[in-house]
Amino acid sequence: MQEVLCGECGKMINSRDDLYTFLSMNGIQALCSECYLRSQKRIRGVRTPINSQSTILIMIAGIVACLLLFIWHPSWIWVVVALIAPVIRSLSWFLFERKLNA
Repeated sequence: MQEVLCGECGKMINSRDDLYTFLSMNGIQALCSECYLRSQKRIRGVRTPINSQSTILIMIAGIVACLLLFIWHPSWIWVVVALIAPVIRSLSWFLFERKLNA
């Protein structure tokens, strides 16, 4: 098991339940639960973590929408748009989640 550090406070994250990953200007960032909750209070609106169940549902809906758009208006741009979210989710898993215990 390798260590994953919080991008804000530097605390070691030990389990996937304490890990929140999100996309920021610096790339994919990992936060502990305390720093994530603090950042939610500072920022207006809701930041949905990449490693949440709702992101999976949004990904599926996006892929279905892009598939329908590809059928109606054949263009490879819909394939590229459909692959953006799964690639980001895979990077989140590869960079952070695979290093932690369940």
